[in-house]
Amino acid sequence: MSDTLVRPKRANLQQAVQHHVKQYIIENGHRPGDLLPPESHFAQQLGVSRPNLREAMRALQTMGIVESRQGSGTFVGHFSMDPWLEGMSFSIQTSDDQNALRTLREILEVRAVLERHIIRQTAESITDEQLDMLSELVERMHARADAGETFPQEDMAFHEAMYVSQGNRFIVQLVRTFWQLIAQVDDHLRSIDQELHDVAKMHGAIVEALRKRDPDLAERAMAEHLDGIRERVSRAGWR
Repeated sequence: MSDTLVRPKRANLQQAVQHHVKQYIIENGHRPGDLLPPESHFAQQLGVSRPNLREAMRALQTMGIVESRQGSGTFVGHFSMDPWLEGMSFSIQTSDDQNALRTLREILEVRAVLERHIIRQTAESITDEQLDMLSELVERMHARADAGETFPQEDMAFHEAMYVSQGNRFIVQLVRTFWQLIAQVDDHLRSIDQELHDVAKMHGAIVEALRKRDPDLAERAMAEHLDGIRERVSRAGWR
């Protein structure tokens, strides 16, 4: 960077430092995983104190823009939805009942729009090998249901595996984030009866629709599954 940081008013200093760090990364062509300069050198380049730079870097780390590895230094971060996920989860869990449930319903609406659209494309692109993997996950869901156990890991793996055929990592990560958000707040919903085998059967219906390469049937199967989740949230109360 050719220009050092023009010192702004104290209230805006941290935002200015964060902006210049991001500009430094972009202008120098750094990529995720690249090592950034040592703190003392970096602070000198930006024309700020080391404590101010350290505070700015902590804020950027919470956004996933940089990541600090003890003993190794600070690196350009990899894209992740984790900061958004953590912030949204915290917001829901600290909201009153009405606002928390409203937020969950709105998130589920967004997820429904996304998954109902993507599954139509998936019906035309998914491979037999991927379908076999989905069937195996459904069998594991039924096995856990037989034991009276929930199956969050199988559920998440099912939705991730279903969209791998799209070749779009952002879609997979976005779907994973929606799923993880519901899973994180699930313990805060009042306990209600869950028909575990019915949930597993819904996943099985999705697989059968995909095997028929029928986008309309696949979308209806997904809609039924998502409607079940929305119903659970609507019937729930907040602890």
